[in-house]
Amino acid sequence: MLLIVIILMDYTTYMGFVAPLITPLIVITVLLTIISGATYIYDNIEVIK
Repeated sequence: MLLIVIILMDYTTYMGFVAPLITPLIVITVLLTIISGATYIYDNIEVIK
């Protein structure tokens, strides 16, 4: 409980610490989404042909 209060009080520093860890995960997720989307479109083009 005390830890939650400390995190809330020091929220900016906490986000500054966590953001560098979260950002790569977001980038990877976006890249995977783009790749799977491109693969899906590519498969559909093959079907149309």
